[in-house]
Amino acid sequence: MPSDAAQTRVAALPDERGIARGRQLLRLSLLAAVVLTGAYVAFVLTSAGQSFDDQSLVGRLAEPRVSRTMRALLEGIDRGTLIVMVIVLVVVALARHRRPLALASAGAFAGAVITAEVLKRVLPRPELAPQFADLLEGKEIDTYPSGHATIATAFVLALVMVSRSTLRPAIAILGLLWCSLIAAGTVAAGWHRPSDAIGGIALALAWVALSAGLLAGRRGLAAEAGRLAGAVPWLVLGVLAVSALAVATSAITGDDSRVPAEVSSWLFPLGQVMVDAVAVAAVGSFTWLLRDVQFGAPRGAEAP
Repeated sequence: MPSDAAQTRVAALPDERGIARGRQLLRLSLLAAVVLTGAYVAFVLTSAGQSFDDQSLVGRLAEPRVSRTMRALLEGIDRGTLIVMVIVLVVVALARHRRPLALASAGAFAGAVITAEVLKRVLPRPELAPQFADLLEGKEIDTYPSGHATIATAFVLALVMVSRSTLRPAIAILGLLWCSLIAAGTVAAGWHRPSDAIGGIALALAWVALSAGLLAGRRGLAAEAGRLAGAVPWLVLGVLAVSALAVATSAITGDDSRVPAEVSSWLFPLGQVMVDAVAVAAVGSFTWLLRDVQFGAPRGAEAP
């Protein structure tokens, strides 16, 4: 009869589904890295991209109350919040007897946040749309990618990763509402351009999907999918539809007199929808791949 240690090793070995999901997650991570790079090239290194970005940012002046509200919400994310987020991820994973999962999720979260801060300092932003430079003069705008968008998305993805397979869809939907609000809110608050938020989301997905893919390839096991798993694609589309409707309504009822004449007032809502669409795609695709897989644990320690 095999020893307890042998049983633990057997239980930790990946099965066919775990290996397949691991490969899919690694491909998703690579795709996110491509989006991260492509958004930088398209929106930062071209005059047309910079023009769209700058007009989207200036156009937010149509809703000053939204800007103030979002600024207050974003200011609540600080170093203390980051520490709490890491603690939550580690505690949830350890409560489920998954020490490797605790390390993988916390490491991916920290890696994404640190990478965002490094990239903002080293990536150049040449001035290719000087016609809007005067409108942005004196404004403190962070560069590519957005740290807040990275933090919010990475935390939601990592929380989905450490949770039970049956709870992941519900956590993903609730988390998606929050991270899309934060990501789009960085533009509404005047802190970032749309491409910065998109880059932050892509960066978070690249890190967390890479971590989950490597772990699934080593310890991935088939698990029961949550009741909402089949509805995830429809739910995330619903979130995007509601977001688009809310943004469009805000644009229609906003005060266009606050927007400079040379700026299209519709580029801000278009940028908001783009950010929300990327957030929906990131969280939805990641959750879908993890819908029926768990990360190995000792036999008898816990149900999936």
